Amino acid sequence: MKTSTKILLGGAAAAAGLGLWYYKAAQDLVFDITDPSTGLPNIQVKGADGAGLHLNLRFAVTNPSILPFLSPTFDFVFDTSAGQLGTAHNTTLQGIPGRSTSFIDVDAIIPYAGAASQALSIIQSQQLPTGITYTGTINLPLFRVPISGQLT
Repeated sequence: MKTSTKILLGGAAAAAGLGLWYYKAAQDLVFDITDPSTGLPNIQVKGADGAGLHLNLRFAVTNPSILPFLSPTFDFVFDTSAGQLGTAHNTTLQGIPGRSTSFIDVDAIIPYAGAASQALSIIQSQQLPTGITYTGTINLPLFRVPISGQLT
């Protein structure tokens, strides 16, 4: 086997290994919406329109890996025991250094259809209900990483 072929195969194997490590690092990210200073969810009501209640959610994202993490977008769906609560999307490039916690702001919407009472409760209390789970994706340039967990 020629030296150039060996180098090419070695480079491809290294790139695949790094890709798998990066994928695993993305799945290991921990999302927490609790403000450590107050112990309450870190949300801000931005407004309301015909589509629903618009919120800004500030997540503390912990990266336990030594690998720094860079993601162009996050997409989330929030659910409660009563059904889907809302969705969130972030288009801002986010950097999360290895073995650290960074804060990420995500715009969310809770549509009135099916979640009107919960939207009203959030407006009144400025807090999210308990028992919220999330599923979503971290959208990387070459692949999407599924994520899920308990939010509140």
